[in-house]
Amino acid sequence: MLPEEITIQFNPKSLLVSPVAPLLLFGLFFVPWGSPSAPAWVQAIGTVLALIGAAALPIYHSRHAELRRERTAAGQLRLLSEECYEKLWMLSNCFLNREREGHAIELFISAGRPEEWQVLELAVSQYPMELVPAKHLSALNTLRNSVSHARLICSQLRDWKEGGSNPGSVSLLRSRRDLLGITKDALPWPDGAAVLLDKFHQERGCAAELSSPPPGPVNRSGAKVYITWLGPKTQPHSAMVQIVWPYGEPEVTNFTYEGQEQMGWENRAAAEKTLWSKIDEVICEEYVDRSF
Repeated sequence: MLPEEITIQFNPKSLLVSPVAPLLLFGLFFVPWGSPSAPAWVQAIGTVLALIGAAALPIYHSRHAELRRERTAAGQLRLLSEECYEKLWMLSNCFLNREREGHAIELFISAGRPEEWQVLELAVSQYPMELVPAKHLSALNTLRNSVSHARLICSQLRDWKEGGSNPGSVSLLRSRRDLLGITKDALPWPDGAAVLLDKFHQERGCAAELSSPPPGPVNRSGAKVYITWLGPKTQPHSAMVQIVWPYGEPEVTNFTYEGQEQMGWENRAAAEKTLWSKIDEVICEEYVDRSF
């Protein structure tokens, strides 16, 4: 069915840079309009214009179709990236609270979320790269890297539920998630798509990370130490420590250190002094054990 209304837009500026412009100027200023040969001149110019149009129209339609295919592919990539971005937040939210991390992982596994990442990894890996415009190839690579790392973490969740997560891998997960958030916003939405996205996990996780930023690593004798303080900030009562070793096994050591006589430390400075003494002791024992 034909549309009820067809709109043709004409830009006068485009006429000035087209091959038609010289012919029009020639016809306007050089054709002897008062001469009996004027009709022949007009017919000749018309013939040339017709030839130009016959050659230009296929090129125009081909380029227009190519641009439309590129925009469609970029729009589909945007939808896929949005879905993965929300799921990355869902996964990273499992590690918001070190005390409840095991329970959050158990809920994630019981809901079948790791299996969803298998499907996403397959979809992303098989997405045809040749369909993606060159300027958006980095977005596809970012998406693939993010999904691949999330899939790797999902394969380790059962071990992490009991022994604790690897904070280095979790930190990399958050970095890849945030990078995907930047690259996906540069992708166009599909034409005519009115998309209502579920952002529950994004909003929950973003608010939690802003109010209580995840601990960053502290390099200590070649190892990376992550500390989560429990209790009031000025007078914590205990700390959860994760030590990531510079070799494969053991990958991470997790332990909780309680304050003196279960009453906590006098202040944060005293807590840090005592805790770092304990951490140095654990690191020294590990290196000594590995030397034998």
